[in-house]
Amino acid sequence: MFIFEWLSGLPWLVVFIIFLVLSLVTMAIASVVTRHFDPRDRSNDNLARAALTLLSSALIFTGAFTIITSWEDATQLRGSAQSEAILGQGVLRTIEALAPTDSSVALALAEYAESVIQNETGLDGTLEPSLEAEDAFVSLALTTVGVVRASGLDLLESQAVVDSISSLKQAREQRIVELSSAMILPILGLLLIMAVINLAGIGLFPTGSSPGIKRIYCVGIALAISGILTAIVVLQSVPFIHAQIAAPFESLLSNATGR
Repeated sequence: MFIFEWLSGLPWLVVFIIFLVLSLVTMAIASVVTRHFDPRDRSNDNLARAALTLLSSALIFTGAFTIITSWEDATQLRGSAQSEAILGQGVLRTIEALAPTDSSVALALAEYAESVIQNETGLDGTLEPSLEAEDAFVSLALTTVGVVRASGLDLLESQAVVDSISSLKQAREQRIVELSSAMILPILGLLLIMAVINLAGIGLFPTGSSPGIKRIYCVGIALAISGILTAIVVLQSVPFIHAQIAAPFESLLSNATGR
């Protein structure tokens, strides 16, 4: 976990170079240990080559699946944040229409949006629900109910406000559920293990008819594996997820404070 957090805080190019160097070093160590620099060595070991091909295919499939899943998770989180922000603006519009002189709801909504940005979007380095944001939402709900009671709204008008707050609460709960399931570190760990075995296997069982072909093949495999791992680290990183879910709440905060 610590290593992942450290990597996710680095620029993607640095992460890619780190994985590339580690991949090449792994293959080189395997080659040195077994002393198989001649690509013709063990050329008849079809079982080993078949196993490597299968493992490489599994690595590529799992890596591609994880990249797609990570992207979809980020997209879903962004959609949930946008939905919650839109519903928050709906609360403001409802109060503005029914109690145009009130400003307390806008202030409470601004405090809620600010609390979410500070505590639930990864700005502090973590992605998890916060008591501060929950308290800010409760304060928003109580403030809104207080405005409804003080304004003497009729039943239909009061119900419209209650419905808008209920929808906002449901959107918050949905975002929290998705936030809690965003990280897939076990799969990343599995990919790292598969990558090490695959890279070591290439070093143990050279491929190609000449040293030059073997080097090109090894570098190509190292580039592919490094690209897969880098993409997953970036897509699962807190800074990337923060960028996806903070923007809608920043817009909500701007709208609330501008009223």
